[in-house]
Amino acid sequence: MSCDLDLLNITSTDLETWANSPESRAQLPQLIEKLILATAPDVLKCRIPYGDDIVQPGYDGVVLATKDCRHVPAGISYWEMGTNKNVLAKAKG
Repeated sequence: MSCDLDLLNITSTDLETWANSPESRAQLPQLIEKLILATAPDVLKCRIPYGDDIVQPGYDGVVLATKDCRHVPAGISYWEMGTNKNVLAKAKG
C-alpha cells in the first residue's frame, strides 16, 4: 500500500494485496502494536518486535494491561501473528 492511501477507505482487497507482499511480514507487528496502543488506554507494557527483530524466538508479542478493553484483555497476554495463509501451522508452533 502506498503512503498516500486514504486510510478510511482501505478495502479487503487492499489488505490481501498488502498481506501477500514481502514487506507485510515485518510491518504487521508494528501495525498491531500501534493499534493496541491507540485503542487500549490501560496498557502498561507492549513489546511487539517488528522489522528486522521479527526473527527472535518466542511469542510475537507480550502485552500487559490493567483493564480489559475490546481487543486486549486485562493482565498479561501473549500474541502470535503472521501474514501466511496457514494459520494453524503458526498456532501449533
